[in-house]
Amino acid sequence: MPYTQEQAQQLANYLKRQKEAGYSITTLRNYLVSKGYDAQLVDSAIDLMYKPAKKTIPFRFQLPRKFLLFLVIIIVIIGGAGFSLYFLLGGEEAAEEPEVRLPAPVGREVEEPAMPEIPQVPEKKAPAPVEEEPEPMPEPVPEPTPEPEPTVRPLIEEGPDPNAIEIEDNLKKMSESKGFDYCKSLVETKRNTCFKYLALEQNKTEYCGYIDESNLRDNCYILFAFSGDFTVCDKIENKYQQLSCRSLGRARKYSTEELLAKAKQAVVTS
Repeated sequence: MPYTQEQAQQLANYLKRQKEAGYSITTLRNYLVSKGYDAQLVDSAIDLMYKPAKKTIPFRFQLPRKFLLFLVIIIVIIGGAGFSLYFLLGGEEAAEEPEVRLPAPVGREVEEPAMPEIPQVPEKKAPAPVEEEPEPMPEPVPEPTPEPEPTVRPLIEEGPDPNAIEIEDNLKKMSESKGFDYCKSLVETKRNTCFKYLALEQNKTEYCGYIDESNLRDNCYILFAFSGDFTVCDKIENKYQQLSCRSLGRARKYSTEELLAKAKQAVVTS
């Protein structure tokens, strides 16, 4: 089934949002296919979602090898010249002058120089170990609440069939058997519309079963449910429409029973 790039991108954005909400790609794909979306369109949207963004190539600045070799040679020459100048200009350290000691006079002892007292440096005591505070216990993680099942809106809203009026007028002019043959001779889209109007014209739900597309077939059955025929609820494939059909049947049943009960009560009291 053909599709446009815009439709694939729109579906890819939807898949990305649902995946961030916690749903797996496999679950979302099966869900979309079950809702009538084309498998190729869904797979194309998944590919678009995972398609990596274009990376910019970093700029690299590389010097030529000859220039680097020339730079190293210059550094070696400058370093050797500086090392030579240091020894030529600085020279060796000046020799210390010898200490002149005069002899002491006879009869006098040479006094020994007093040694200066070395001040006692107080020893530093190691600081007392700091008691580590116990780490607080983490708060319990609440259990995740189940999220509702994602709803998918159709990419293209279905509009009224321009051929519906013509098909309906033609069926009104034909008998049931000719109308059946007429619907079978039409192409797929017109054929489904024709069988829906044939079912409504003849008031027979079995003609809904000739509709190929499941959504249109369920729509045909639900029209009979609105008219009060709730035997078609089990034939509806869409579980949400089937649930609505059964709920409508129960509500209609209870309202009918209440009316009958009130009528009987009115007869008894009168």
